[in-house]
Amino acid sequence: MNPTINEKDQTFFHITSNSDYAKTNDPNDRTPDFRRCERIAWPREIIDNYLCNDECNCNKIKMWKEDYKNNVRIHLLFEDVNFLVVLEERNDYVLFITCFHMEYSHQVKKQLKKYERYKNSQQKTPL
Repeated sequence: MNPTINEKDQTFFHITSNSDYAKTNDPNDRTPDFRRCERIAWPREIIDNYLCNDECNCNKIKMWKEDYKNNVRIHLLFEDVNFLVVLEERNDYVLFITCFHMEYSHQVKKQLKKYERYKNSQQKTPL
């Protein structure tokens, strides 16, 4: 079962608010973020279109996987707008973990390095 707050998945609050966790040590201490709310439809569009058939846009969304604890997380980066969606593979479904806009170029560069490492590891051929 996924964690909930007021009968809503915790992911909803994560994608529509900012955390004051560093100040209060309470992960549920969140402040609504209207910029995040404005982007509420973006994750769906990115997920639906990352395997598109439109040749001019197919390389716009970069996908890579990372191990996280005992699961695998799927990262979808729409570099044109500096937006990242994070999903997690489960046994028979994929869980939406979070999404966020990266305001600083160093954040995007860090994610692009992860993508390049993943892409390079997938291109290696076994001996």
